[in-house]
Amino acid sequence: MCGMFLADHGVDVIKVERPQVGDEIRRSGETKDGVGLFYKVLNRGKRSVTLDLKTEIGAEALKKLVKDVDMRAANRGSDLLSLSVQIAQSSCDLSNQVQSFPLVTG
Repeated sequence: MCGMFLADHGVDVIKVERPQVGDEIRRSGETKDGVGLFYKVLNRGKRSVTLDLKTEIGAEALKKLVKDVDMRAANRGSDLLSLSVQIAQSSCDLSNQVQSFPLVTG
């Protein structure tokens, strides 16, 4: 819900989803065109991209996405979350920003 609230208040939110399966709630509940209402509500106002973070191409794409971000919010399994945090932190230049890079989970 964190991303939804941020998007509701004008923040540019980019949702990163896994290939093939995407977000598990995408297909849960009542669906239209294969996308559930709950998913549509929680992800309104967000941009979305599919990346395989276990590949070099996916990791490089994530590095480009997070290069100038102010914060990250995550709600994934610990292995992918850990991987995305490692990739993101290795590519962010915080020299011109506040030396804080919060990660919101849950």
